[in-house]
Amino acid sequence: MEYSQDLTLDIRDNYSYDELYAKQFDKGYPIVFHIVQNKIPFDLTGVQASFQLKKPDGNIVLVDGDVSGNTVTIMLDEQMTACFGRIKFQIVLADGDDQQITTINGIMKVDPSVILNGTESESEIGIIQKAIDAVPIATAAADRATAAASSAEASSTSAATSASQAATTAASVTGYVDDARRYASNAEASATNASSSASSASSSASNASNSASSASTSASQASASASSAQQYATNAQGYANTASGYADSAGASATQASGYVDTVVAAASRAATSETNAQTYASNASDSADDAQTYAGNASTSASNASISELNASASASSARSSSESASASATSAATSATSAETHESNALQYSKYSQSYAVGTGGARQGEATDNALYYYELARDIAHGIEGAMMPMGSIPFASLATADKQPGYVYCITDAFTTDNTFEVGAGIDVSADTSIYCQVNMKWAIMGSDNSTSIPLSDIRSLFNH
Repeated sequence: MEYSQDLTLDIRDNYSYDELYAKQFDKGYPIVFHIVQNKIPFDLTGVQASFQLKKPDGNIVLVDGDVSGNTVTIMLDEQMTACFGRIKFQIVLADGDDQQITTINGIMKVDPSVILNGTESESEIGIIQKAIDAVPIATAAADRATAAASSAEASSTSAATSASQAATTAASVTGYVDDARRYASNAEASATNASSSASSASSSASNASNSASSASTSASQASASASSAQQYATNAQGYANTASGYADSAGASATQASGYVDTVVAAASRAATSETNAQTYASNASDSADDAQTYAGNASTSASNASISELNASASASSARSSSESASASATSAATSATSAETHESNALQYSKYSQSYAVGTGGARQGEATDNALYYYELARDIAHGIEGAMMPMGSIPFASLATADKQPGYVYCITDAFTTDNTFEVGAGIDVSADTSIYCQVNMKWAIMGSDNSTSIPLSDIRSLFNH
């Protein structure tokens, strides 16, 4: 049984057109609206249409329409006719430039049914409206990710400053070592009767020099590790910012898909979490660099004490032995400080690796780091946003022979007008026979996928989800 109704609606003129007619609980046949402007057909290319109806009981119906030329086609369902009476409706037209136009009100007269069929009236809201409602949630999550990234950048800058100060102190220690060597030479020349003690003092001073040099090296390495931590934290900020951008992009494309806005929000949130971890380890690297600086300063003090003891050795032979012992103790203290500096340099390096792990998922610092880092969640947000942008992009009807040269991007949908057999460009593989007038779409992996042939012009939600199973 073939049946349909046609009605003309003007987007500006208040001209009174015919009314739609239906019996209560009627359903399953198309209604074709011819959209005009001042009685002239209005081009709907690139426009999305929403049929909106408010029933006498207060429930609403929002249904996406199939747009072609200047017509909008909807399929009558039992919720539209659940209540009888003269029911007002309108069609809202929107395009990608944020323009929205609404037609004049139309009337659908629904006569009461003699026998009730048990259908209860309730609101019906299409996928596009649900996606629009999700946009503010995605935007808020993106803002939080951006703020967290800014905080990480500030912490990394502080770590770099601390490391630079440690390097400066290490340079000073090197100067103290040179002075210690000069004092030891003077002590040897003046302590003729205490040459053995003076020789011991010189040896102790040499040990202090070596320990101070080790402290300088460890402080420099701590500085390098802190700088690496800063770079990875900065990278984490960039990925979180980009995830925020894709979340905004997902919001702008929300009129073409549903449900996956929440996935973008979750990806942006996890990117912010990974960036926060990178920030924490960058801060730890800064603390270790500070500790390395402190122990380098201790080594400097010990080397200075050694030089004073050597001066005392030059004053008298009898006191040279005591001064030599003091120089040896100072050298031991310098060696201890150098060891502590090396330990904190190692800690700074480890924290740098953790910062790298949470930023880009490399370095082997954590299990599962390849799929738990700011870069991974940024790429996930990007892929989902791109998928949503292409999820509702009908490209028209073509014969199968033209598919090989047709424009092919993730989310593009074609209706194949003739029967065909799949080849290796399809996800299901070659050799599958498919009937005419079947819709196919391009997945993110650039393979064609076959949609359910349910005469629907919208992509089913399950098909949209499959775009992201890669």
